[in-house]
Amino acid sequence: MLGGGETVKLQCRRPDIMADAAYAVLTSDCQKYTGHFDIDEELLRRHGVTDFQKYSYSEGVIFLRFKLIQVLTFMFMYYKRTAILKV
Repeated sequence: MLGGGETVKLQCRRPDIMADAAYAVLTSDCQKYTGHFDIDEELLRRHGVTDFQKYSYSEGVIFLRFKLIQVLTFMFMYYKRTAILKV
């Protein structure tokens, strides 16, 4: 978990969400599910989970959402496109 004490902890999710997401991956058909990169919530939503409060440390909390993956993907695609244009 991130630093920041109880204030940050209350905005985070329990590790159970990772365990449930891992279970969903491991029980998926390996012929159809390979080479994927998933975020736990998105994966669980595709598997029918709608109640994410059970993963919360506190009820009614707005979870911290880190967009690091989206930012890194954007940067990779931008630099990849830039490198192709320079060639």
